[in-house]
Parts: sequence; structure tokens; C-alpha cells
Amino acid sequence: ESLIDAVVSDYKETRARKLTPPEINQVLESGVTNVALNKAASQSSTYGKVYKRHAHNAVDGNRKKNMAHTKPKECGPWWEVHLGDVYDIQAIIIFNKKDIFGSRLGDFFIEVELKDENFSLNAHVYSEGRVKKQFGVSYQPAPKGNVVRVRKLEKTCDSPLHLIQVEVYGTLAK
Repeated sequence: ESLIDAVVSDYKETRARKLTPPEINQVLESGVTNVALNKAASQSSTYGKVYKRHAHNAVDGNRKKNMAHTKPKECGPWWEVHLGDVYDIQAIIIFNKKDIFGSRLGDFFIEVELKDENFSLNAHVYSEGRVKKQFGVSYQPAPKGNVVRVRKLEKTCDSPLHLIQVEVYGTLAK
């Protein structure tokens, strides 16, 4: 069995599950490494004239301030982090704004992608409805990935995508 066949098989078997607040806290306190911390990130556009809301703000380790923020009225905005190496992704936790604009984060996909020059595989989960403070998802078995993406539906043109922090928990793939 080739690596590609094995990975495709793993992706077919992967199941994602939304985490409860206590389960999110368990992940945060588990000692598993946030493999997205300070990694290269990009997004579909950047909002802000004075305070630029760059993509890297969502992986700077600050769960209270700074944010990644796309421009308003953009259809299908997205944000992604490039992990560099390939990881077994166990969980992803997104921290949202706590003010009145926090209601903008909803109806989005979280995608784990294994990408190289020859192929791309994707394991995704859809979050329906609005996120309050945090949103977490766990995977079983853990998909292999080197890119994690958060994106709104293509038809979503009424609100930007903003993320305070995106934390990706996993271990280096073997």
C-alpha cells in the first residue's frame, strides 16, 4: 500500500466531533503542542487602515487581543495556517471575539489539508450557527495535514471572517 493510498484510506475513516467547553479545556490543559503557534498564515484579504488585522495575528499566541480579519462584503472569505511539516491533527480550537461583533463567526468550514506538489486531500467539518467564545473540534483518527483552513461559504458575502486565535493540536506524523 502506498503512502497516498494509506492517507486516502485514513481520510475516509476520519470522523470529526464538536467539543464541549469542558472538553476544550481538557485539550488546552493536555500538554499537546499547539503546532500552529507562530507559523506562516495567510487570508483572502486584510481589513484595517490603521490597525492591520493580518493573518498571523491568529497564530501569535494571544487569545485576548489582536485578530485576523478579512474585508467586509467579501464573498467566501478564508484564513489558513501553513504548518510546515505534516502533523497528525488531533484537535483544533478557535477563539472568537467576546464583544457584539462575535456573532459574525458562524457558518464556516474547518479544513485539514495534506498538500504537496502532486496531490491534495481534505478532511473538513462544518460549523452551523454562531460561535460564542470558543469552538473546538476533535478528529478520530487524526488526519494528517500541513495546512489548516477556516473558510466561510462562497455565498457568504454579508460579514467578514475574524479570528482571535486558531490553535491546532497534534503531533509530528510518522
